[in-house]
Amino acid sequence: MRRLFFSALTILLLCSSLQFLSGQQATAPAPGEKKRFSYDQVFGGFMPGRGGRGDGILGRLPEVTGWADEENYLEVRVDPADKQRKVFAVNAVNGSARIYRDYSEIQKNLPAGFNAQSAAATTPDLSRFIFNRDNDLYSMITRHSASAA
Repeated sequence: MRRLFFSALTILLLCSSLQFLSGQQATAPAPGEKKRFSYDQVFGGFMPGRGGRGDGILGRLPEVTGWADEENYLEVRVDPADKQRKVFAVNAVNGSARIYRDYSEIQKNLPAGFNAQSAAATTPDLSRFIFNRDNDLYSMITRHSASAA
């Protein structure tokens, strides 16, 4: 009897291991049982640095791009006032935020055909934008706005 029990237990564990290794589930998880989520379910197609829907179970993740100084990090987010994407300097201690770079203001100073939000590269503090157009590189230097000082 004892031998039969251990044989049945061994077969059950072997089948469970094979099922786990193959990544397949034989049945839907029972209530209260853990379920594995896919990357797309969690992040909703959001790829860091590339954007995406961001409609997964975690919602839209913050786009932190770097540090403005020793106390403030840079985060791209939608400004609730005008629904435009802007770069905010967020205080790491208290969470207060102020506009650091306004892409619409930068866009006003760009020649036709260039888009500030699709620059090929930027400096970490977003003071310089690099654009690639027809295999030529263009650089634009921004100055700090009054709200960033």
